[in-house]
Amino acid sequence: MKFVLIAFLCVVFGFAHGVSYAVNTGKAIIISANFTKNTPVAYGKIDIYEGDSAIALLHAQTDAYGKFAFLPPKSGVYRVELTAFSDHGEQRVSLA
Repeated sequence: MKFVLIAFLCVVFGFAHGVSYAVNTGKAIIISANFTKNTPVAYGKIDIYEGDSAIALLHAQTDAYGKFAFLPPKSGVYRVELTAFSDHGEQRVSLA
């Protein structure tokens, strides 16, 4: 299966800590999210949407290491939204 995942950063709130991420695609979409090199986005909220849908296909969270994997049910375009919480507040990142 071939998946289309265009990544861009859209930070809704401006805080001192940013969220960096890496996305690997293949059969699964694998996300690794961090505040800093040594600080993962532990238990960040993940919402996955298919195409332009306003209804989430899946609600999940990253693990303690800021990692999340998703096996899409079919080929297509998926939008992944990550909400991260830190001592500087809430940040949202959209991977479209």
